[in-house]
Amino acid sequence: MDLTIQQIIEEGDRLEYGFLPNYHKYQDWKTKEETVLFTSYKGRMEHLLRERERDGETYTPMIVNEGMYHKKQCVGMVEYPIVITSEDDYDLVPEGYRVEIYKIDLGKGYWGYNLFRVYKNDEFLFNLIRNYSSAEFRIIDTPFGAFMGLSEDYQAFTIVDIKNRKIYGHETGICPWVTPDLYFDGEKNTLEFSVEGVYWGCESCPQLIDLKLDLTKPIEEETWLNMMKIIDLSDDSDYEEDPEDEESANEA
Repeated sequence: MDLTIQQIIEEGDRLEYGFLPNYHKYQDWKTKEETVLFTSYKGRMEHLLRERERDGETYTPMIVNEGMYHKKQCVGMVEYPIVITSEDDYDLVPEGYRVEIYKIDLGKGYWGYNLFRVYKNDEFLFNLIRNYSSAEFRIIDTPFGAFMGLSEDYQAFTIVDIKNRKIYGHETGICPWVTPDLYFDGEKNTLEFSVEGVYWGCESCPQLIDLKLDLTKPIEEETWLNMMKIIDLSDDSDYEEDPEDEESANEA
């Protein structure tokens, strides 16, 4: 299938924000004035996939067949699209789901983005864009429907309610660097999300984002923020990176 940038933008209305993430605004560091960047997921697509100017040149986003991936200190080349199903890794994608990962090149001086195309039983559901060169994610099935965990913004984390096509995100300033954990507690009917990361440029200070959501209730921003915890792991004597977890994380 030959994808186009315009097609990806038009398909942006397949997702709806449950509440606007805090990275939908930009604050000018001099004037402190706020500019609203987008109010819908299609608007986010338009914002991410706009033409850019640098050093007098205009760069138009392009979908490419190969590109760089970056995961912590590991950089290399990979062919796209990457297709992941339960047969490839059931821990990442439950039965019936398929995720195709495409690379979007923004031009000289910009790191690439990753496009996720999510399918269920061969039916296309929606697109997601992560504005960074790595592409860690996980999907979990629950009695309340399937949920996808990732970081669509590189300093944020995101949960997608696949059944209701709702997307929720929040910027913490922490850059997740491994595949997120998603767990459903059947006794409490809670979705538990956690992921490790670091503040930009502070790899010696690992952090843990932890969130528990009651799936019997609507997901609201106030509840989300009240239940979210950020735990500093830098003083944890028992903390060490798990090499097996690093290898199992999607290196797209």
